[in-house]
Amino acid sequence: MEDELDEEYLDALKEVKGKRSILKLEHKMNRNKRAFPRGKDTLEQVAEDLEDMGIDSTHLQKRVSAK
Repeated sequence: MEDELDEEYLDALKEVKGKRSILKLEHKMNRNKRAFPRGKDTLEQVAEDLEDMGIDSTHLQKRVSAK
C-alpha cells in the first residue's frame, strides 16, 4: 500500500513540476516580449526614424517592398 502511495506521490510531483516549469517558461517569454516589442511600427515610422538619425532609408524601402 505504501509503495502505491509513493508512486502516486512521485507521479503527482512530476506533473506539478512539469506544469510549474511550463508556466515559468511562458512568463520568461512574455517578459522578453514586453522588453523587446517587435512589429508594432509601420514602414513609414521606421523610415522617418532612420531619416531623423541621418540614415538614408531608400535601401530599407527597396528591400522591404521586394519581398
